[in-house]
Formats: sequence, structure tokens, C-alpha cells
Amino acid sequence: MIRWITDRLGTSSWEFAHTLPEIYIVDVRDLVDKRGNVVAAVRSKITEAVEGLNRGEKVVICCDYGISRSNAIAAGALAMFEKIPMDAALQRVVAATGESGIK
Repeated sequence: MIRWITDRLGTSSWEFAHTLPEIYIVDVRDLVDKRGNVVAAVRSKITEAVEGLNRGEKVVICCDYGISRSNAIAAGALAMFEKIPMDAALQRVVAATGESGIK
């Protein structure tokens, strides 16, 4: 299942989304669910998602379960793409996905 945050930005598990046609996948499974991610790696994933959105693609950010890493990167991409504060982007992702928070 894809949990759509906007009409063109969503999150999902890799297992579900990687076979779907007509979406651009940003694979964040190489990031960790805790502290320890290199800032450049996180920035790269956010930039990749924003570039896909700028091209008009439907972008789905995927980790193992589509919950932690994917939602965090989606919030960063949403903030950057829509030029909104990160707090507002986090609130929108939480509301759209039904998660209680983002790690």
C-alpha cells in the first residue's frame, strides 16, 4: 500500500512498491532507523525525491516497512519542494500516514 502525502508524494514498503509501474522510487533502505546516518546521504535522498517531483513524477519513498526512514525523508522532501517549514512538513506527513510520530 502507498500512503499518499500529496497527490505525487507517498511512502511505502519496498516489497510492495518496487514492482509498480509509473512511479519513481527513492530507496532509503540503506539508511538506518536511528542516529548514525551521514548527513550527505540523507540530503542526497531528499534531493533525489525533490528532483523527481520537479520532473512531475509520482515519487514514492521506500524503506523496509514504509514507516520510519521513508516518512522522515518524505518530510524533508515535502519541506524542500513546497518551501514550507520542516515542522509543518512533519505534521502533514504524520497526518497523512496515520503514524503517531517520525523517528
